[in-house]
Amino acid sequence: MRWPRLHQFDDNMRPDSEFQSGHLKFLCAGNRCRLMDARRTPGVIEAVSHEGFFRWRISAFEDKGEYWDVPLEHVTRYQFELDSSELSPDQVTILEEQIETLNQPLCIPVQQQRQSETKDRISQTEESVFAWLSENSRSIPSAVSPDSLSFEQTQAIANCLTAYMESFGLGEPERLTSRIYVLNPFSGEWIKGLQIACAELGLKEFRGTIPRTAHIFSGQGDKQLRQEYIIHRLAFVRALFSSFGLREVTLFRGMAAEGDWQAHSHRFFSSWSFSKEVAEAFVSNERAKHSYLLKRTFPVEKLFLTYIETAAMNRQYLEREAVILHDSLDELLW
Repeated sequence: MRWPRLHQFDDNMRPDSEFQSGHLKFLCAGNRCRLMDARRTPGVIEAVSHEGFFRWRISAFEDKGEYWDVPLEHVTRYQFELDSSELSPDQVTILEEQIETLNQPLCIPVQQQRQSETKDRISQTEESVFAWLSENSRSIPSAVSPDSLSFEQTQAIANCLTAYMESFGLGEPERLTSRIYVLNPFSGEWIKGLQIACAELGLKEFRGTIPRTAHIFSGQGDKQLRQEYIIHRLAFVRALFSSFGLREVTLFRGMAAEGDWQAHSHRFFSSWSFSKEVAEAFVSNERAKHSYLLKRTFPVEKLFLTYIETAAMNRQYLEREAVILHDSLDELLW
């Protein structure tokens, strides 16, 4: 099977002059707006929640019909129709106060003892995953370049991951994590909960804000369940790449920004691609004030998700993506 065109695009998109900049006053259900990305993805405001999010339903392109739960203050990343409804000044003040209350900082530093224990567990689990793969999969090739795998091969490997996770009762955390990350890692707080669980395992410091979602650690989001998922997923990816004969990977990242340059921003994860051509596609934005194209080599221990074992990355977006655990060295770039 051939890999299709990277992204859908509207060649006849309307100019920015026909829209107005996003503001809290436009957070009225039914207002149409579009994201300030390169292709100006359109959608509609459906609701505003008491937890500090507005629900934005996508109305075009690959994710048509899906929704994002967006933090209220990120409304400035959208542009609205000129005839949009408006909230009253008092209603806007209530939203501003809500944002101030919710944006309390949270820092979870790395505890060295916990980090050492977690690394030992991942190493032990990696050995058992490698044995599991040897017994349960005949579809994993050896000594291959990650960018050379066919669609059918990645499907087969993703099926292996699904079977492995389900055998430990971790099928639903995998489905939620991969689906939400591909759709938008900043939609809602499932990924934030995952980051906090990583930090408490000692894998990486968390620097952000307190959770807004009341039940972020309930049900499938239970901290212990999240941490088991993290350990098994990291171990699976490391065992998988070990079976390829790889201890490091070469990745590419392309980015174009229309706004001001923001250096030294703190990230927990960052997205890259095994394909230089994919990274180059993200640089092509005529409106961009800033852009970059990077090539870096990472140890496989930094990989968290890749398109090779993640079914959700091979559906609507075929970016040959890899998600890494970001660290201080990476903060030099943006």
